[in-house]
Amino acid sequence: MNLLSDFVVFQSTYKTLALGLFRHGELCQRVSGESKEMSGVLLVQLDELLKKESLTVRDLTFMGVHVGPGPFTTIRTLVAYANGLAFSSGVPLIEIDGFEAFFKDLPPQQSDYTVIIFNAFCQELFYAIRTNRTGVFETGILSFAGMAELLRRCAPLTVQIAGQGVSLFKAELDQLRAAGLEVEILPQEAVSLEAMGAQAFEQWRDESKRVSIVLPRYLKQCAK
Repeated sequence: MNLLSDFVVFQSTYKTLALGLFRHGELCQRVSGESKEMSGVLLVQLDELLKKESLTVRDLTFMGVHVGPGPFTTIRTLVAYANGLAFSSGVPLIEIDGFEAFFKDLPPQQSDYTVIIFNAFCQELFYAIRTNRTGVFETGILSFAGMAELLRRCAPLTVQIAGQGVSLFKAELDQLRAAGLEVEILPQEAVSLEAMGAQAFEQWRDESKRVSIVLPRYLKQCAK
C-alpha cells in the first residue's frame, strides 16, 4: 500500500468549517471560514484547494470526515457533502472522531484524568473523560449538574479539562475548585486540522476503517 498519498480532511468547529489537503501525511493546503458562509461554497473551495496542487477529487486516496461531536447541523452538512463526493468519485472515506483526535492533539498529560467538553446546547455538554494511566476514555452527554458530579467523583485525583465547553462551564468549575478539587483548565478549545489529518492517516492504514458512507456521531440522549 502506498502511504505517500494525497487526501483531504473536512473539519467543523463551533464557528468554522475547514478543508485541509494533506500530502505524505503533512498539511500542504488549507482553507477555512465562517460555517454559514463556507457551507454554501464548500465544493467550490474544495475544487480551488485541489487545483493548487493540480489535483481533482478522483486523484485523492481517501477523504477524512470529522463526524462529531459538534453542532449537529454543521456536522450533518459536512457528512452530506463527503458522502456525495464519495458516491460520485468512488473515493473511500474515513470517519474522524473529534474526541480521539483532540486527546492526541494535547501535550503529554500529567494529571490522573483528562476531560474534554463541548457545548451540546440546552445546558448540556458532550464529554470525553480519559484515564491517563491506561489511555482508555469514555464519551457521552451530561447536564451541567451531571458533569459537575462526574468531576466530583474524580477526587482526590487530579483532572485537566479542555474544549470549547469550558467557558460555558466556568462557574461550575470555579465552584469545584473552591471546594478543593484539583482541576487545571487547559487553553485549547478545539482540535487542530493537523491532528485531524494525523488521525485520518493513522486510521487509513487499517483497511477495516475505510468506508463508502459516514454517519454523524450524535451523542445527544437524555442527559442526567
